[in-house]
Amino acid sequence: MSRTDYDLLLRQRILEKEQTAMLQGQLLKAELRSMHEQFRPVNMLKKAWKDVVNSPEIKTNAVDSLIGFSAGFLVKKLVNLTGKGPLRNIAGTVLEWIVALKATKNADQIKSAGASLLENVLSKKESRF
Repeated sequence: MSRTDYDLLLRQRILEKEQTAMLQGQLLKAELRSMHEQFRPVNMLKKAWKDVVNSPEIKTNAVDSLIGFSAGFLVKKLVNLTGKGPLRNIAGTVLEWIVALKATKNADQIKSAGASLLENVLSKKESRF
């Protein structure tokens, strides 16, 4: 091979390496942009929220807590329905917490009772028509 052949081959290899380096640089920049976007606080909060919403365990706990707090709230309202006063207000708050704790612990039984009650109500409505 002559010197010009070596020079052409060398230039061709240099061009190939430069193109490879440019392509890798573009891929690296795209990856860095993606990581930058992924680690923005807003996007991290969105992802965390999606994880929370899609978690069946958290959904179950949220429903159980909602049942407990709702039951406690209703009991407090029933206690305070007949009158107002400091003792009645304190008793209502204490009963609210007790009922809320009990209802949260027994949420599965409350759910099944509510489901059967709902089925009975719906079946009676359907039989009327």
